Amino acid sequence: MIKTIGFRAEPKAIHWAVVEGTKKEPKVIIHDSMTPPKSYDQEADQLVWYRTRLLTILEEYQPKCGAIRLPEPSAFRKAKIDSFLKRARIEGVIFEVLGEKKIPSLAGAFNTISSEIKSKSAKAYLEKDDFRQFDWSNIKNTKIREAILVATTQLED
Repeated sequence: MIKTIGFRAEPKAIHWAVVEGTKKEPKVIIHDSMTPPKSYDQEADQLVWYRTRLLTILEEYQPKCGAIRLPEPSAFRKAKIDSFLKRARIEGVIFEVLGEKKIPSLAGAFNTISSEIKSKSAKAYLEKDDFRQFDWSNIKNTKIREAILVATTQLED
């Protein structure tokens, strides 16, 4: 059974989830969020910290594929440029680590996610208590839910 990992970055954190099963019946193995310690006050130090943590997570869970939830195209017009660029640099670190480990990956916004999981609206799942047989009512953080959704895109049909 294939194991995948999904990521949802924001300017001050990375949310991630490891999923296995199929696109119709995903099973979440683990999910979590990471934020650099306050002592890492320089952005370069934070990016190094993320990279180290990501390598540890990939080594521990050994996913066969990865996926990153990217911002919506409309976000480019609305975003505060500093926050947007910081998120983009964090996503770059995620890409780099997946590439170093030779883990094939997909990156996309909700349109891509919806298409990959054969759904009219992947975003609509965020407001529900379950996602395809998986009860996620106890996962209140929508960014972790997004990481689960994007990880599911890489599961087999």
